[in-house]
Amino acid sequence: MVCAGDTAKTATATLSPFIALHGSCYKYIRPYRARLGSLRARAPLIKMSAEPTKDEWSDRVKALKTAVSNIVMDGDKDAVTHPRTLKRYVEAVRRSPLANQAEFYVLDVASAAGEPGLTIAHAFPQARVSLTDYSPAMLAWGKERTQEQGLTDRVTSAVANAEHMPEIRDASIDLVTCSYGLPFFDHVKGLREFRRVLKPGGLLLATNWARADEVDLGLILKEVAHALDPDAAPPLDACRLGDIPSFKQCLTAAGFDHAEVDIFNNPNGFVPGKAAEFLLHSSPLVPFLQKLESQGQENVQGRARTAVDEVLRKHQYLQPDGSVQFDRTIAHFYEARASHQ
Repeated sequence: MVCAGDTAKTATATLSPFIALHGSCYKYIRPYRARLGSLRARAPLIKMSAEPTKDEWSDRVKALKTAVSNIVMDGDKDAVTHPRTLKRYVEAVRRSPLANQAEFYVLDVASAAGEPGLTIAHAFPQARVSLTDYSPAMLAWGKERTQEQGLTDRVTSAVANAEHMPEIRDASIDLVTCSYGLPFFDHVKGLREFRRVLKPGGLLLATNWARADEVDLGLILKEVAHALDPDAAPPLDACRLGDIPSFKQCLTAAGFDHAEVDIFNNPNGFVPGKAAEFLLHSSPLVPFLQKLESQGQENVQGRARTAVDEVLRKHQYLQPDGSVQFDRTIAHFYEARASHQ
């Protein structure tokens, strides 16, 4: 097998001979050291001689890369953002002229845990990525993952308001990405700001949730809010941009051309402990909770965390290992170009 042994230490020792022969291989191992068990399960058997040749080690490296690619692109319970979403971002960049440029600049808006920015940085060594989010708590998660994955030389982080980013020059960005972030702010202002910072012909890649009746997350937000204050107005609808014709009109009005959309089911999930962090610090619940606190309600964060746990258990989203899985998450992936006008 590619990885032998029952512990990460043993597996890393087993891999060391061909890491030395193929230094670039380590970048595939480093972000996934905690998932060596998954690698062992997914990697094909490679027969080796008593004294392996360089070609044999090369075959083993290819097997490892394939195994890691399967984890990233085909699904893994430890994924922060579901691979079906990340795969679309990588493939869209590969289809674009950016893939052949010596260097290109990416602005990842509402990055939260750093996606899809970090995945793009891994896939394209020439990418220079800026992760941004209005929530310092979520941005800290993205910074942590950047450090863990050894990408601090090409990935930076900054708290930013997607509706107004004066620190970013006009026409300075090649690619803007926004994964499920647009419903959380004024999308009209946000799209105009994306167009401002993009170079003419620059690429916008964004994902939105579909209608509320097609997305588990919409149900969760409404029930948590109702549990905290049945009489309060519901939080911002995370699925409010689920109408494709209307959103395409918004793209055109903001100065984007040739908008294309891909509709797909994106069963999403969170590693243990991260679902509540997302819902309480980087979702439409945030302004709702702030409003309750401003009204003088006590222990809003504690009550909200309890409500999130109860709703997740009620609908059986919470898995035995503590992770959270949403099976019904229809999503829209948009690809558009900044107009040359």
